[in-house]
Amino acid sequence: MDAIPYYGMRSPQRISRALRDARQRRGMAQADVAIAAGISREAVARLESGKQGMRAETLVSVLRALEMELVFWPRSMPIPEPPHGDRHG
Repeated sequence: MDAIPYYGMRSPQRISRALRDARQRRGMAQADVAIAAGISREAVARLESGKQGMRAETLVSVLRALEMELVFWPRSMPIPEPPHGDRHG
């Protein structure tokens, strides 16, 4: 698998982009994520569009379906470089 890009999560649109990119990197369809997360495919599409807010429970379910984690990092601390320098700000 390719290096996982870093996203500074400072807007809902960035979170949506990261979720879509993670799904695509895993070769999953929106329907696959929906089934694994226990939500509708339409809900996955809305989350990925960034046009609808998401509940924390839904975000955690989608992250679990994508085998991802949410990590909080203080802005005052430098973020270690990813293995291949892939960073989307």
